[in-house]
Amino acid sequence: MRLCVGAGSRRIVEEAAKLRVAQIVASRRQVDIGGGYIGLDQSGLVGLVRELSDGHTRVVRDHGGPLQGGTTDNGLASFDADVAAGFDVLHLDVSALPKIRQSRALLVLIKRYDSQIDFEIGGERDDQEWLTDLTHDVFEAGCALPESVVIEAGGHIWADRQCGFFQPPEKIKATTDWFHEHGIKVKAHNMDWAGCRNQYAGVLDYYNIAPEFSDIEVRAILTVLDHDVAMSVLEQAYESMKWTRWFNDDEGTWLERACCAVRYGMDELPELTPSQEAFVRSQIYAAIKRG
Repeated sequence: MRLCVGAGSRRIVEEAAKLRVAQIVASRRQVDIGGGYIGLDQSGLVGLVRELSDGHTRVVRDHGGPLQGGTTDNGLASFDADVAAGFDVLHLDVSALPKIRQSRALLVLIKRYDSQIDFEIGGERDDQEWLTDLTHDVFEAGCALPESVVIEAGGHIWADRQCGFFQPPEKIKATTDWFHEHGIKVKAHNMDWAGCRNQYAGVLDYYNIAPEFSDIEVRAILTVLDHDVAMSVLEQAYESMKWTRWFNDDEGTWLERACCAVRYGMDELPELTPSQEAFVRSQIYAAIKRG
């Protein structure tokens, strides 16, 4: 079971690439045309990962497609830019569409991209029957098969903590065995802050970690900053309201909300000294190495 790292910041991308993790997966909010909140567009991300991993780490679009990434578009321009930049895999996610439109939309996307790049399918928190039915539709249409599928293992990240209930490995093994028999690998998202990850070795091929590493980076930055500077950073982050996507009105402390918001404004933080920067990177590196 191999680690996939979310592109939560430029530091995280760089440290993950140095460690040659299996995949670095980028959402449209993080990396897209014109740059996302980590300050990289598709070409910038691919170039950075290729250089630091010596070509060993694959670059993957995470949840691309219609209505994904907080957009109302069909996702095609973003996918086209991914392909042109040299992404290795596209996650074709049609789960934001009405159910009646999903299968047809997926087949259109597969036919558009299957000759250019590998792809994976699946949603976010959809049941296994939905994913199996969707894969059957691909079989019946005679389309190319996905390299991998994203299954629902039970993880659910909310308020910067693990709020899900993971299915036991033996419960999802029948599903993963079915995909493996058809030559399709299986990935689980939202495995952050889960103490049960090692149980899925031999059942899952890939697992994805994203906000957990971002949380480690933010806390390391706040640790090395002067107290007054750190408080100013937190106050500005809280006031930005960038935490609202991950907290309901009655959830989270002021500090939890502020820490969450910090990661969306890394380019606005004070410049660190070389020793401070080294400490922050050491914390990220160690966390990714532990997996």
